[in-house]
Amino acid sequence: MKQTAYIVLAATALALACFAAGFLAGCSESEENGSVIVAKINDYEMTREEFQRRLAEELRYYGDMELTEEMKQQFLDQLVRKELLIQQAVAQHLDRREEFVRAIERYWETTLIRDMLDIKGAEIAETTLVTREEVERRYEEMLAANPDLGEMTDEMHDHIQQTLIDEKMTGALEAWIEELKSSADIEIDEAVFASF
Repeated sequence: MKQTAYIVLAATALALACFAAGFLAGCSESEENGSVIVAKINDYEMTREEFQRRLAEELRYYGDMELTEEMKQQFLDQLVRKELLIQQAVAQHLDRREEFVRAIERYWETTLIRDMLDIKGAEIAETTLVTREEVERRYEEMLAANPDLGEMTDEMHDHIQQTLIDEKMTGALEAWIEELKSSADIEIDEAVFASF
């Protein structure tokens, strides 16, 4: 587990080094690969492509933000500050603290699980169908529970259909997870488990 944590830590430290950016003034050519360097902060170089990607992400996140020279400068300043703080934290070995490693490990695990569920969910969605009869049966059940419901409208039909699709997808996902569990080699020491 500790080795995995340090691998995660190393990967994260590398990502953070690439993540936080430097933008001091002017562009220059990197001798190594010919990339245009937007800025350099100590030993860290930020390429134009990296800056543009980060700026585009920021603009997408804040959908109503207008790209102006002032906004670009503020974004540059923010990234410079971020990179300086990251460099300072790494210099003080804060990236090696156990709580930091655990936090990165939790984030890594959560992201992997989310991505796996998204992929499996998309796969399940491709084959999940709901028939008109299923919608009508669900509507009849709802009408029996609430006689004042009235006639089924198109909006009600679509809502019921989506609810049934969601239920089927959730059921299929749960069944897949149970299948993974039943085919895995899982051993739990009940005595040890009960001891804490």
